[in-house]
Amino acid sequence: MRKISINNIKIINKLFTEKQIATLQEELSKHVWDKDENGNLGFSISNLKNETQSYFDVYKMYIDNISVLKSEIEKDFKCTLSIENHNSIVEYRNGWSLHPHCDSWSNLKTYCGYPSRDISSLIYFTDDFSGGDLIFSELGISIEPASGMAIYFPSDVFHMHEVTKVISGKRWVSTCFWHIMDRQKNNKEI
Repeated sequence: MRKISINNIKIINKLFTEKQIATLQEELSKHVWDKDENGNLGFSISNLKNETQSYFDVYKMYIDNISVLKSEIEKDFKCTLSIENHNSIVEYRNGWSLHPHCDSWSNLKTYCGYPSRDISSLIYFTDDFSGGDLIFSELGISIEPASGMAIYFPSDVFHMHEVTKVISGKRWVSTCFWHIMDRQKNNKEI
């Protein structure tokens, strides 16, 4: 697993293998996705655990990779993270973008109700789209997402970010916010 670190932004190029991505895409294409108020499509991975064996296998593969991601974040930031179960994938289509923001604004809780969002993570499941880059403009960093890639970073104001407009294709991404339960000895501030 190759990892890159720039200004406390960590990138794992292949958290999910190409074979895992292909399996996930194939299984999810068989389901109807929910539509949110903005017209974006979402699918809860937890829906798969009560389906057929092949769906359960995809669910288990996804959860296993999230556990690897959690472990990598804990090693990099020398902390213990909350257990999060927000396991959904959102599909963003042509015209979608996300304005500059930080994920800890307004003292938002994690999806599981922990009191703060300390670390944000993103996992990408497609790369057959144009646009949709992750931009940290204050840091001068632009990241072009790739299928299987995971990115994580502090949710603080120093890591404000945005997503450029998706010009074409479908951008599948899973977002998770982590709460730091305790900081390990000798941990520098995140």
